[in-house]
Amino acid sequence: MLSHGLTSVEAARRLDQDGPNRVEGAKGVSLWTILLRQVSNSLTAVLIIVAVVTYVIRDWIEAGVICAVILLNVVIGYVLAISLRMT
Repeated sequence: MLSHGLTSVEAARRLDQDGPNRVEGAKGVSLWTILLRQVSNSLTAVLIIVAVVTYVIRDWIEAGVICAVILLNVVIGYVLAISLRMT
């Protein structure tokens, strides 16, 4: 028998007195909020500015690569945030 911890009687008494051990009112973050956080970070903002500048100077290939990096960054961050939300 364990010499540490609550007895079954004490655990039952505390469960009756205090209720189950749950966080009240906690709600998850919506998928749209996760996506908005991924798009609105500082790295993405800088990359968007750089992409606009490269489009203005008509450097199409570099602008396309930068847009691909932005998309990849957002998708990877979104997938990781969703997987963290599920745990």
